[in-house]
Amino acid sequence: GAITNTAVADARQLPMTLTVFSTQVISQGAVLRVTKEASMPSVNVGGQLVYTLRYWNSGNMSATGVFLTDTLPSGITVVAASPAPVNGLASPQLVWQPGIVSVGPVGQIVITATVGGAPNRTLHNVADIAGQPGSYPDHAELDTEVRPFMLYLPLVMKQH
Repeated sequence: GAITNTAVADARQLPMTLTVFSTQVISQGAVLRVTKEASMPSVNVGGQLVYTLRYWNSGNMSATGVFLTDTLPSGITVVAASPAPVNGLASPQLVWQPGIVSVGPVGQIVITATVGGAPNRTLHNVADIAGQPGSYPDHAELDTEVRPFMLYLPLVMKQH
């Protein structure tokens, strides 16, 4: 397929002056892809969040030596991951080694975590996949809002 790379030059006080497009047609190669989804767009402190990573090879050659890395934001405590990462659950950067990723089928990783830390912030999560030299890596980012604390007071009605 075609891979298009776009570069944009910008200056804060001047209008944008240059945009450069470069397209490379790939006739053979491993083109790795990764996506990341969260179980909900926003979460409360203390709440549970489930991340799902999906990865595949959209090229026409198998990818070897594949590593998938998920860099979790601070305040996240991983309680489970299926399959388990090769470096355990305690690290803020989880690593999987799928090894060979053939063309077509989609692999999936599910991470269950609890959210700690302060409310009213954004959890920024990054996933990367890469393989042997000459394969094409991919990168995915996901933001999840941590809701501010809500205080609900009872409504009391009194007759006079």
